[in-house]
Amino acid sequence: MLRVVICDDDYVVCEELESRLCSILSVGKVAFKIDIYYSGESFLRHYKANPNVDLLFLDIELGDTIGVSIGEVIRDEYRDEKTQIVYISSQPSYALSLFKTRPLDFLIKPVTTQQLTDIINVFFKLRIHDNKMFEYSVKKRLYCIAYENIMYFESCEKKVFIHRVKGEDIHFYGRLDQVNEETDERFMFIHKSYIVNYTKIKTLAYDHVVLIDGTRLPISQSRRQQMRQLQMLLRKQHNG
Repeated sequence: MLRVVICDDDYVVCEELESRLCSILSVGKVAFKIDIYYSGESFLRHYKANPNVDLLFLDIELGDTIGVSIGEVIRDEYRDEKTQIVYISSQPSYALSLFKTRPLDFLIKPVTTQQLTDIINVFFKLRIHDNKMFEYSVKKRLYCIAYENIMYFESCEKKVFIHRVKGEDIHFYGRLDQVNEETDERFMFIHKSYIVNYTKIKTLAYDHVVLIDGTRLPISQSRRQQMRQLQMLLRKQHNG
């Protein structure tokens, strides 16, 4: 069951989004449920009681609560990276400030059916993507861990440590360059000792990153230009 939530204080916008999403999802024969909240407070009460949301369409200019602050509750307080957030707004100026809550997209009203279709397609691609597993061996036994549960890899004394989102760290004998070859584009080689899961980055600065659990890791001087280019690309994408 796909759980979709629309949170917007404009009744007309909510009705239009619900109608279009129903049409799009019905074509794909997906079991889904759409809940609507007309205030940030009412949504947060529901979310805190039952934080089980797959896709959230969230208005930034809510009357009682700023949508970005709701995103921060989801990401920072509940450490929920599963819920995909799509911000909607009548103002394009918010785009870059939303990066730290790692939204799926940012849409300017009025939202079109094609935009919603594209978002649904990306959402399901990410679902498949997030089921990927990293394989490693310990004492000739093969193990695997879901990409989404990996915060970052760390190299230390011929061992590679996997720092997990949930659970204790694990380690195996290996090299980070091998890890880099075996993982996909979401993992970024920021330092000779660190490969980070891009989706777990809260703050991306010139010489360091801060992850969602507060861990701060350095970006080596040789890789700063590459990270700078990434920042510029993200800014360009957000500014349209």
